[in-house]
Amino acid sequence: MRSCPRRASRTRTPAAPTPAPWNRNRAAITAWLTWCRHAGLACPSLPASSERRRETADATRALSRTTIERALSRRDVPLREKTLWRMLFETAARAGEVLALNIEDLDLDARRAPVRSKGGDTEWIYWARAPPTSCRACSVAGTADRCSSANDAQRPPAGPRPKTCA
Repeated sequence: MRSCPRRASRTRTPAAPTPAPWNRNRAAITAWLTWCRHAGLACPSLPASSERRRETADATRALSRTTIERALSRRDVPLREKTLWRMLFETAARAGEVLALNIEDLDLDARRAPVRSKGGDTEWIYWARAPPTSCRACSVAGTADRCSSANDAQRPPAGPRPKTCA
């Protein structure tokens, strides 16, 4: 009878946790120990080696609207990517949520769409502007933001409007 070889995962030492989860877990344990002391229960103290770890500040900044508009105005970027970028910027939704949308899901009058969140619940994402228009004449002329077909999805109609490009 052969013996089962040991798997590498069983012999590996676990990686040290990063500072944020370490500090979070340490705070939870400290709170529990404090509760035990107040309840009159015998409890140990935290060892000196379990000091808080220094967290590095995240210097990542959100892109400005002008930077996004500049990227969306480039002609070498396909319409699909422009639409994705605009939806991500306008809604602050996760990329997977936006990519899972179907055209039929979009409520253009209310500028919203239902998405399935991480927990499985249905939530609504909202956007302030219409996604980039596919109107070729407006794209070439650089007037896509004034195109009546894009503006119809952008705000409720105030009266009769032409359905052609301006």
